[in-house]
Amino acid sequence: MRAAITEAHNTIGALKQGISGSVTGCLADYLPGDLLDIRVEQGCEIGRPFLVHCRAERHGDSITVQVGTRVISVARGELL
Repeated sequence: MRAAITEAHNTIGALKQGISGSVTGCLADYLPGDLLDIRVEQGCEIGRPFLVHCRAERHGDSITVQVGTRVISVARGELL
């Protein structure tokens, strides 16, 4: 399955993030099956490709979703 969002701008015209775990989790709920283990490519259309891993398991009317990817730390902070 392939789906693409080609206009990825927010209300001020800036490019949106290339990856969204929330979107990936919703996709897992939308797809059929009781156990999913999928890889989702996001951000390709805006030149910021990411590969997201998603595992989902249905339990009756509920679903457990795990979403993850590789990250690079670019900043560190401390809440005082």
